[in-house]
Formats: sequence, structure tokens, C-alpha cells
Amino acid sequence: MHRSSYDIESRSTELINEFRIIYNEKKITFSLNIPPNTELLYVDPFYFDNCLRNLFDNAIKYSGNEPIITMACTQSEEKTSIIITDNGIGISRNNRKKVFRSFFRSAEAPVVKGHGIGLAFVRQIVKIHGGKLDLQSVPEKGSTFTITLPNKIVKS
Repeated sequence: MHRSSYDIESRSTELINEFRIIYNEKKITFSLNIPPNTELLYVDPFYFDNCLRNLFDNAIKYSGNEPIITMACTQSEEKTSIIITDNGIGISRNNRKKVFRSFFRSAEAPVVKGHGIGLAFVRQIVKIHGGKLDLQSVPEKGSTFTITLPNKIVKS
């Protein structure tokens, strides 16, 4: 991994704009809540972009024609949390741990393009950065993924 400064605000906006082009038939609403004094993350930009890309892509794919995605950041002395919420189909209690397994595809979800490796990848990359990935979800209401990263450099 090659860590460097990462501007979560500008990168998230760029990624969402890419998805607006890819999913031009959908009306994507994206809101970003990052306090002005939030410090830059120190992560591997390539891998962290892919984490966000996967979470945004899932939010869009599983939220019908009018995805609403909100992203917020909170920061303390010790950690930074990135909270991504969508208005999608949600994930049942039975599948909340399973979605992080490689190649898992829920029979409850609509058929969408993918291989079932994205969330396993996201969790692994977050873990390598010394962080954790949490999921809260309500079926038919949406999901919230929270990435929590330490602010100090973690040796990999």
C-alpha cells in the first residue's frame, strides 16, 4: 500500500459525478456533510477510491430510479468515520454478515450486475488501513455503511 493524503470531499464528489454519467437514466441525489475543519485522510488513494466506488455503486444499483445517497464525516482526535447512507432495498438481518463474504449473492435482492465480491473487498481494505466497516440496514428503507479509520498511521 502507498498511503498519501486523501481529500475525501473532492474524491467523493468526483466519484459521484462519474456515476451520474454511468447511470444517466437514474436521478441520483447526493448530499455531502463534511465539516470544514476535517483533516485529510492518510490512505492508499487507489484502494480507498475503490472502497467508495463500490459503496456508491451498490447504493445506486439497489435504490431504484431515484437513489438518495448521503455521506457524512465525523472526526475526533483518534478516528475518522465516513458514513454512507442510501434509500435502497436494505439488507435483511439474516444477510447482514453474509454480504461481507466473497461471492455471496442474496436471493432476496433483485438481479443486478456483479460478482458478490465488492463488500468483501471493501471490508478487507478498511481492515488493512487499521479500520472497521459496520453495517446498519432496514429492509425496504435502506442501508448505512460506516467506515471508521484511525487518524494515526497504522503499519501494514
